Amino acid sequence: MLTLSLLLAAVIPVRVSTAPHIDGHLDDPVWSTIPASGTFTQSFPRDAEKPSAPTRIQVAYDDENLYVAIDCVQTAPRLARLTRRDRNVDDDRVGIDIDTAHDRRSAFHFQVSAAGVLVDGLRYEDTELNTDWDEIWDGEVANTATGWSAEIRIPLRILRLHAGVSTWGFQVRRWIGATGELDTWAYAPRDAGGEVSRYGDLGPFDGLAPRQSIALVPFALTRAVRTDPAVPSQYGDGLSAAVGLDATWRPRSNLVISASVLPDFGQVEADQVVLNLTTTEVEYPEKRPFFLQGMDLFQTPIQLLYTRRIGRAADSPVLPDGVDQLEPVGAAPVLGAAKIVANAGGIELGMLSAVTGGVNASYGRRNLDGLVLPSGYQWNLSGTGKGLWEMFLELHWRPHYFDDRELGDGRALERSGRLGVELSLRSDPHRSISAGMSFSRRGTHDGSETYASGSIALRPRDNVELDIEPDLVAVRGEPRFVDGSDPMGPRFARLDATSLGVTTRATWTLQRNLTLQAYVQALFATLRYRDGLLANVSDRVIGLDELRPGNFDPASYDGREGALNATIVGRWEYRPGSTAFLVYSHAQIPSEDGTGFDPRSLSRGPAQDVVLLKLSWAWLR
Repeated sequence: MLTLSLLLAAVIPVRVSTAPHIDGHLDDPVWSTIPASGTFTQSFPRDAEKPSAPTRIQVAYDDENLYVAIDCVQTAPRLARLTRRDRNVDDDRVGIDIDTAHDRRSAFHFQVSAAGVLVDGLRYEDTELNTDWDEIWDGEVANTATGWSAEIRIPLRILRLHAGVSTWGFQVRRWIGATGELDTWAYAPRDAGGEVSRYGDLGPFDGLAPRQSIALVPFALTRAVRTDPAVPSQYGDGLSAAVGLDATWRPRSNLVISASVLPDFGQVEADQVVLNLTTTEVEYPEKRPFFLQGMDLFQTPIQLLYTRRIGRAADSPVLPDGVDQLEPVGAAPVLGAAKIVANAGGIELGMLSAVTGGVNASYGRRNLDGLVLPSGYQWNLSGTGKGLWEMFLELHWRPHYFDDRELGDGRALERSGRLGVELSLRSDPHRSISAGMSFSRRGTHDGSETYASGSIALRPRDNVELDIEPDLVAVRGEPRFVDGSDPMGPRFARLDATSLGVTTRATWTLQRNLTLQAYVQALFATLRYRDGLLANVSDRVIGLDELRPGNFDPASYDGREGALNATIVGRWEYRPGSTAFLVYSHAQIPSEDGTGFDPRSLSRGPAQDVVLLKLSWAWLR
């Protein structure tokens, strides 16, 4: 019967000549003429059972827009928390997913909360979701005598209509914040795989055809920069101004051409400073709108494209003997970029090109020498209690492997196996005060790794959020490379590293489209080396058992540092797609002044302070 209900999940949209007024109230005459579907099934906490309260959906369309009405009867207390766009805060909300290609693999995601907060994203590869994608659409909510209701208007220009496809994949979900209940329209068992492939049908549509569309978003910005010589800025030091343009043209439904001039502005918090004890770079989230749009096509199981490398600060060059580097290498401004996304006969193609100021970053490579690369095995258990507490437990084994990045010249160092346990707990996230903790402990070759973090989330009001996240890293005893200049062979030493950090985030949402965010991170770290070791100068593959005692002082490579980062962002979407940003950012390079965990080290590192104002205006056709 459950399989039959999935196969029969279908909604027939109604073409209308008069568009509904999007205000959240379902009292427009047009909605009284459109049949509703209420065949929802509970997915959590009681899989396959009847929902605790009914939900009804209606769908209409005209030549320009798709309209969706959702009526939510609610018996549980209503949670309507105001926050910034594209953020879930475990409140009441509804979401729809639309597979306009009907390929059972990709879809557009639109969501609105009971407070009117909008979230959008792209689904790809059936199960993956990227919420970095942003488009211009409307969603409004209203209180009703029996609960609340939502109206959504989605312009057809953003849905990539396909010739000959009159029925789309369709899914509707409803979350009830107070109880954690999740109800779905096109039901699939909770333990079943797949996402887009299990959607119901929306259609047929009459008289819709692919169309051209163009979006131009010019912007202007001013900057005030104060920077230390050790932190060069691509914008210089002092006042500056710039103008730019983001443009998207869809000449056909299967072809998107986008371009940007000066796509450098990232309107969110500073990157978090971490103690990176690995030989691979820390990958930070992309923040520039141009690189976010259409990135679902560039997502792969093994990440092949990391756009934050475009325009980043390059590594210091390798200099010949007798030559000194006088100034640090700065980041390169991205002068322009272009992107083409196309679908030809079911084959998706993506091309991306960018022009920077001439600084090129180095890229890593994969090992092709037959050496064992990282792998692992794990057994885990997770569960949710009646009070919506969540628990996760994992036991894992990571066999030994070889790391050809440690020395930086292609030689490989053996890494020992790791046997460890992970545990995390999280209290009911729907309450005004919630907390969580995570702990991981792993044994290594004559050493150990300990990672611990916590979180405290405070919601004193429905429009105010405060999150405090401490974290601790303690790594002991693993041999690490410290110097390659010794003629006797590369030097190694056992590393005892400790870092302690606290990250605080605050969000004050004055109105749905007016938000003030603050971010502060403090980090202390120490790196102490002991038991100096040497490897044979001729070895290309260095085993742990082949290291021998070295005649040098490993403590000379010790390091201590502290850093303080802060960002304040004011965002106002004064009309759909047009925004104003006022940003202050303090970004600091960790200081290495030997003060250890002295709080004074937080302010001693070279820093860059930026005040920025950006205004953009969207023109759509």
